[in-house]
Amino acid sequence: MDGNQLAGTIPPEFGNLARLKRFDASNNPDLEGALPASLTGLSIRDEFLADGTALCAPADPAFQAWLEGIPNRSVRLCER
Repeated sequence: MDGNQLAGTIPPEFGNLARLKRFDASNNPDLEGALPASLTGLSIRDEFLADGTALCAPADPAFQAWLEGIPNRSVRLCER
């Protein structure tokens, strides 16, 4: 892998993402690692797709509750 990682806080340059409809990182095998807890600051209304990547969702309850609030989702749980 080239070391592409999603980490850290969401940059303020992204602006207000409270109405984001979908997050789609599907089929990008260069993305790897645990998804950052800061993603829970997004209000993704419809889809969160990470299949075909090496990304995984943390098992902590707050992250899982956020993920369960998104109707269409595909991401594996991080191994402990």
